[in-house]
Amino acid sequence: GGAGSGKGKHVVIMDEVDGLAGNDDRGGTRELISIIAKTRVPIICICNDRSNTKVRSLLNHCLDLPYTRPRKDAIAKRVASI
Repeated sequence: GGAGSGKGKHVVIMDEVDGLAGNDDRGGTRELISIIAKTRVPIICICNDRSNTKVRSLLNHCLDLPYTRPRKDAIAKRVASI
């Protein structure tokens, strides 16, 4: 099944999980951890600040795949190959 058919595989993407803070998102990280523990649907959590305390609590429940910013010469080489 293709997109929208209801028969394909699904994934949830949570961007800016390091922004789950403040009064509006109170308990958001705790709830996300609870959902991660229960669901069979993969959840991709994206953040900018791995040292954030909210993100560090998530790390115990996730596979951590750190990425580094690509170097300018690598970007230029890739753009030139297109």
